[in-house]
Amino acid sequence: MTRITIALTLATTVATGCVTDRLRDDAARVFRDHNQVASELLLTLTDLADAAPEHFDRLAGAEQRMLEACEDLNALAVAHRDERAPTLAGGLGIRRVLRDCEQSTAEVEALLAELSQE
Repeated sequence: MTRITIALTLATTVATGCVTDRLRDDAARVFRDHNQVASELLLTLTDLADAAPEHFDRLAGAEQRMLEACEDLNALAVAHRDERAPTLAGGLGIRRVLRDCEQSTAEVEALLAELSQE
C-alpha cells in the first residue's frame, strides 16, 4: 500500500466512520490521477504563457475549476498528514468529493489532449 493510499484510507475512515475497499481504492485512484494531471498542466501552462495566450486562458480556467473541485480531497490528505481530524460529513461527502474531483480532472485532461493535437 502506498503512502498516499494509507493517508487517504485513514482520512476516509475518520471522515466516514468506516471505509470500504472500493471507496479507499477510488479515493487513491482519483487522488493519483488528479495529481498526475495537475503536474502535466503545470508544465503545459508554463509553455503556453507566452506562446499561446488564448490556450493559456482556457487551461487556467479549467485548472481553477479542478483545484476547487479537488480541494476537499487534498484537505483530507493534508489533515491526515498533520494528524488532524478531517471535516467531511460522512460517506456521502467523500463520494461527492471524489465524483467532482474526478469529473473536473477528466475535463482538464481532455482539454490538454485537445490542445496537444493543435
